Amino acid sequence: MKRNTKIKLLKIFFLYAIILGLLSTTMAILCINGSRKIFSDIEKIVPVNHRELERIKDGDELALYNDESDKPFKILQLSDIHLSCSYIAYKNDLKAIQAVEKIVRTTEPDLIVLTGDILYPLFWTLNTNNYLIAEAISLLMQKLGIPWSIIFGNHDSESYATLTREELSLYFQKNELCLFDVGPSDVYGYGNYIVKLYNHDRSLNRLLVMMDSNSYVPNSILNDYDNIHQDQIDWYQNKLEKIIKKEQKLIPSTLYIHIPFGEYLTAWNLYQHESPEILYIDGEANEGFSGPKREDLMFETIKKVGSTDSVFCGHDHENTYAIKYQDVILSYGLSIDYLAYPLIYNKTTQRGGTLLSINQDGTFSFDRKLLINI
Repeated sequence: MKRNTKIKLLKIFFLYAIILGLLSTTMAILCINGSRKIFSDIEKIVPVNHRELERIKDGDELALYNDESDKPFKILQLSDIHLSCSYIAYKNDLKAIQAVEKIVRTTEPDLIVLTGDILYPLFWTLNTNNYLIAEAISLLMQKLGIPWSIIFGNHDSESYATLTREELSLYFQKNELCLFDVGPSDVYGYGNYIVKLYNHDRSLNRLLVMMDSNSYVPNSILNDYDNIHQDQIDWYQNKLEKIIKKEQKLIPSTLYIHIPFGEYLTAWNLYQHESPEILYIDGEANEGFSGPKREDLMFETIKKVGSTDSVFCGHDHENTYAIKYQDVILSYGLSIDYLAYPLIYNKTTQRGGTLLSINQDGTFSFDRKLLINI
């Protein structure tokens, strides 16, 4: 009797082992391959009407020239699209690309800046193939027909994803409409670069500084968020001071990053305590601050150089505030995400894009383009 019971238990054990093995194999295949279903929807998109601005390589930097002196540059920030290209999240992906298309078609920008977590290669979505997602994003941008740039977030190149950050950089750098540059090889991160904006008369208007705010602290057990490293900060200071010296005047700049630095939280806390140091602009803090725990000198260097008057980040999807602290605007961009946050699919107050309008004299304004309002 005991022998028969043992045999039955062994059979049940092996049966479960076989089922588990088959499930694991199926999931592994799905994660490696992903789904191309969303590509057929992207293929249907027609180009957006927009100005065709001249794009050139200006020394080490990329540049856009304004074609009409009386029209401002229009720079559209889109963040945290979290495209998955997976079988189980097709509905979420479809809503995301429809949101992107609607915002872009409404604003008709001169340049689109994607501020990280555009790709979402995670096990739980059953696709870790970020090469496939990068293909989908590139196709989407190609179909929209507008020049674009990108900086990385913490999810774009997860450690188990198909492509590393370096490989993604090389892929995007080859894209015809993409102004991405991998950046100097002796500086930490991938995608530290500058886009110059020139007026119709060829005078330098403003600099768009793109910086890799990195992902997780190396060897961190809890995946603590990394900060901007000192050699990146040195690169930022040296590049801007060199340009200012060449132009013989202070050139204003806007910094785009993914993960916010600590002053975002400092400024919000001061605002909550009605500090006179703060000028509130708009938006809300609807979730906790999830920036780096390690301190850096990024903000101090911004103040020292004196060029950057505005910083736009992503990362915290439900934080939408913009606040002026020590004469620098610290602003969250609106997010697109229909997938990464629990129950975010039907939320609406955080979804959209941020449109920067830059005048001929370098001054600017920005407008929140909430998806529900367009």
